[in-house]
Amino acid sequence: MSPALTALLGIVPDVAERIINAVLGHKAKLVKLTDIFSELEMLQLRRDAALRKAREAVKRKRG
Repeated sequence: MSPALTALLGIVPDVAERIINAVLGHKAKLVKLTDIFSELEMLQLRRDAALRKAREAVKRKRG
């Protein structure tokens, strides 16, 4: 997967790879587009929460 695509999605490479494989692979079942967007939204919320926690930790350490 290209680093640019990963950066664009703003998520870790393995997760982006899993999403793309789910879209491209037709092994088990067809993945609905809404499921992909739901997963992306959930991952973005997790990422935002992790960033918020990291910023708070830095503020506490400095402060």
